Amino acid sequence: MKRFSFLFLLVVLGAGGIAIPTSAQTFADASLTLERAVHAEMVSGDMDRAIALYRQVAESISASREDMAKALIALGRSYELTGSDDAVTVYNRLVSEFPDQSEAFLSAHDALARLAPSLPEGAAPAAERDYTIMLDDAKFGAGNGPWGREHDISPDGTTIVFGAPTLPYRAAMYPELENELYFVESQGSVMRPVIEDAGDWAGADLSRWLPRWSPDGRQIIFKARMRDGGSNMVFARRDLLERETVLLPEVSSRYGMTWLPDSKRFITIERGGFDLYSSEGTLIRHFDTDSVATRLGGVSPNGQYLAYLKHNPAGTGYMFNFNVWLMDLTSGEHIQVTRDGGFKGIPAWTKDGKAVYYAGLSPSHLYKKTIGTDDKPEQITFYNNASVLHPVVLSETGELTFALVSGTSTVLKALAGAPEVAREVVAGYAPMTSPDGGTIYFWEVGNESELWATPLDGSGPKLILSGGRAELANEGVSLSPDGRVLAYFLVGGQGSVLYTLPSDGGTPTRLHDAEKAFGAPVWSPDSRELAFGDGPDLVVISSSGGTAESITRARNGRIGEIAWSPDGKYIAAIEGGKEYSVFAINRQTGQRLDLSSADDVTYKEALSWHPGSDRVSYIGSSASFGSIYETRVASLTGGGIERMFDGSETFKAYWGAWAPDGRYYFMETGSAGFEVFVNPGDGTEARPFIQPRGNREIWPLPSWSRDGSVITWSEESSRTQIWSVTDRK
Repeated sequence: MKRFSFLFLLVVLGAGGIAIPTSAQTFADASLTLERAVHAEMVSGDMDRAIALYRQVAESISASREDMAKALIALGRSYELTGSDDAVTVYNRLVSEFPDQSEAFLSAHDALARLAPSLPEGAAPAAERDYTIMLDDAKFGAGNGPWGREHDISPDGTTIVFGAPTLPYRAAMYPELENELYFVESQGSVMRPVIEDAGDWAGADLSRWLPRWSPDGRQIIFKARMRDGGSNMVFARRDLLERETVLLPEVSSRYGMTWLPDSKRFITIERGGFDLYSSEGTLIRHFDTDSVATRLGGVSPNGQYLAYLKHNPAGTGYMFNFNVWLMDLTSGEHIQVTRDGGFKGIPAWTKDGKAVYYAGLSPSHLYKKTIGTDDKPEQITFYNNASVLHPVVLSETGELTFALVSGTSTVLKALAGAPEVAREVVAGYAPMTSPDGGTIYFWEVGNESELWATPLDGSGPKLILSGGRAELANEGVSLSPDGRVLAYFLVGGQGSVLYTLPSDGGTPTRLHDAEKAFGAPVWSPDSRELAFGDGPDLVVISSSGGTAESITRARNGRIGEIAWSPDGKYIAAIEGGKEYSVFAINRQTGQRLDLSSADDVTYKEALSWHPGSDRVSYIGSSASFGSIYETRVASLTGGGIERMFDGSETFKAYWGAWAPDGRYYFMETGSAGFEVFVNPGDGTEARPFIQPRGNREIWPLPSWSRDGSVITWSEESSRTQIWSVTDRK
């Protein structure tokens, strides 16, 4: 999911400065004024007062340089939000006067790259390059970025081909773009479909995989998938002027395709290796690889090496732990390029073939790694509030381009009986409401390792937890039912470590070292124990420490989601790999109750107990992602399995949970962006409960206080742009 930095507060703030005299202050006074400014901006929403206070700190003669830099960053961002041209003046001041404040300094570089045609002279390292925007989604009416990540650019840089949208809920929001490939001119002035007459493939999903432009600019290859989840076929769009589209029935591609420099051959990737085809779709050669988790990059300009991503088996975080490798297309030899793990995006070659560009995950920047050396990768972008994806090097000019996905997320609160009367609390996402309803815990936008807390009275956010260099999974923290303790896993190279931490911050306690922990730990209702999945084991440990106990093992695959019954008697879990099942373990007797049947939906998630502890619900589908999701309820008292809610093409429930009083079941759907629907628990009269504003989306489900009176949630919006980078060297 897309998570981006906006709450840049006590980490680094935004910039600015128009001189205004102030009275003498101490360092403590300036820090207090800065806190008041943050409160005015993020809690009270009083931007004018916030700007005045940020200016006061920025021009203070006694404020620390750190506080002045924070104030300048915050002031610059405030000017950007209000549309003032003073933002550039403020950021330039920060760059020239505060090079010792590294985080604020780089943030100002980042801002100037967005706002100015080029960065000021001497503003190394970013000043060695010019950053130019090529395309903004708002230019052609798409709005909120339903496109852009699955794109390629013509060799001359004039035309972009992209798939839109890539997710079912985007299709509902933008039906005019649904599941198609489009051409758009680089300034967004002309937009047209790649296929104007798809014949039998009309309505197929053409947007889920990267289209690839041939180096000579005459062809595009892309993949299509029928809506029933069946056939995957590869097409070639030949002779772009004559608009001929050809099906290549013998070509198979699971993870992507890329052209060779001669534009006469291309490579696809499957589970067992790489296949080399002629442009007519004839198989020329198969290459074996020992990895099933690869992603395809590009071929070097001389045609010798294929760059690709290979899963790092020594690391953790399967989906985001890759290294860049090369394969010699003559000898078949595989060569490792990077060794630090982490997500590497899709590697792209420099025009001279001496280096590759790739996108890292934490933080999400572009890097350049020279081949055949031990040199440290060079950082190319310095954005602190956006994700950088999919570098593309234009074969004619050697110019580097990339997709920049930025966004905001806001935490809102309301009384559960009147969600339409909501108040914005703070910039953040995925809030947790304390049991007494007095505190909101939330993640910083763009930093998935920092958890903050703010009282509902608006007294200001406080940093509670920072994952540091270890990986703290998104939404991977659980608050104890008594509201006193947080539990979470930190994931590093040696596995997962379970920690607890006082909910108001402090020193964490290390409880247990796990090998393959999945998801956040789950609390017992009395806050005395924690349960979690560790590979095939369902493990329980005392919240005060001690020996962890495996109370059962999965019969199929690993233990996934876990839910403890409100009365504390049962622990329900989803187990599986290719197929999934739901079961519950009696905590006292150890007896296992199988709660799903052989004819049940195949894929299952969103495990949630009814407050009466007599039944558990889950959402599932019988096919692949994007199919119809059904909500089912399994009874512990012999009532069997019932369908509580049937989805449809236009109404798909992706996540669900019971309200604290058990009267309603809440579902997060993709009917028009993510919004929350509620039904009385019997599958009838589902109605909207929370509808996001404008083109925003709600993610994840709202959080309730223990008595159900207070509800909090977060709403997100995003924007996609394509930028180009030109070296001045």
